[in-house]
Amino acid sequence: MILFVRHGQTEFNAKKIIAGGKSDVPLNETGRKQANQAAEKLKNVKIDVVFCSPMKRAKQTARAILKYHKDTPIFYDERLRERDWGEFDGKPDELLPQNFWHLETVLPESVEKVDMLYERLKSFYQEILDKYKNKTVLVVAHNGVARVSGLYFKGVPENKNLDLYSLDNAEIWQLTD
Repeated sequence: MILFVRHGQTEFNAKKIIAGGKSDVPLNETGRKQANQAAEKLKNVKIDVVFCSPMKRAKQTARAILKYHKDTPIFYDERLRERDWGEFDGKPDELLPQNFWHLETVLPESVEKVDMLYERLKSFYQEILDKYKNKTVLVVAHNGVARVSGLYFKGVPENKNLDLYSLDNAEIWQLTD
């Protein structure tokens, strides 16, 4: 089984600022509370291994969860880093084109393409699905990673908008049985 947890809230999330793969911002107070709430929800779940984005906000969320799973190994994987938003990183999200997660929306060259993010996640998921059959794997990462993980496991939404797979901060999503 693969469980996915989006990191808790950051100040960038609260202020609607784009935090891509270059903005290594920590959790804020709300985010730390959310991470602890996710930890409480998962404390009685047997987790065999954790894979986490190397970014601060994901690491802090994973650490909160691991306080109940002290012997569970954790691996940081660059493939779980948030989408590179290029020239939009660190700027208000209102600057993004409408429907920026729609598969047919054209974004500037500086923005990592969905198919590039898909390829790095495909590589990651194929590896863990092969290596951790019949195990419970926890993935702690970002909303962009969640959206494209949904694309990988659930397919292209009918409306071609990956917002269908968007998660709230510290939301837990079971990707596979």
